[in-house]
Amino acid sequence: MIYYKTLDDNFLDYGIQNINFSKLDFPSKSHHQWIVRPVEEIFTSAGLDFFKDKGINLRSTTRIFKKFANNQLGPIHVDSLQQDDAAFNFVVGGTGSMEWVTVEGYKTSDFSLSRLASIKIDSKIEIHDSWSGLCALVRIGFPHRVLNGALDRYCISVRPTEDHLFGALLNLV
Repeated sequence: MIYYKTLDDNFLDYGIQNINFSKLDFPSKSHHQWIVRPVEEIFTSAGLDFFKDKGINLRSTTRIFKKFANNQLGPIHVDSLQQDDAAFNFVVGGTGSMEWVTVEGYKTSDFSLSRLASIKIDSKIEIHDSWSGLCALVRIGFPHRVLNGALDRYCISVRPTEDHLFGALLNLV
């Protein structure tokens, strides 16, 4: 199974608005938080054209995730119960990686965001793949977690409309 496809890191130079992400107002001080913004506030016209020219329709909003420095290991979760669901992730600050995993004794639906609080992982974790780049198409319907480095990590995550799934997007980017 393919879990991600790296995109050209130069996208960060032309596709993202010049924003000081550390100055954005995140509502909570939890270890992992996000805010939602219209795509036009985050992507430049050239960035939006990148998707449009490839026939990729984006949702009208995007999320910006902040993960605090030295919070090494995020919870294993899925962002969608559809295994072939996808997002385009752009790391605009900090370092870290995304790992796709399975946990012995658990199925994918156990990791839905609404059920995370009840999961106590004491089983064997198998890491299937890891991405530590800046720009990628990522599979979000398979259990994954984010590992963070010594700096706050900011990641823009924009989803295509429901008619664009991971497998089809692989051929477009």
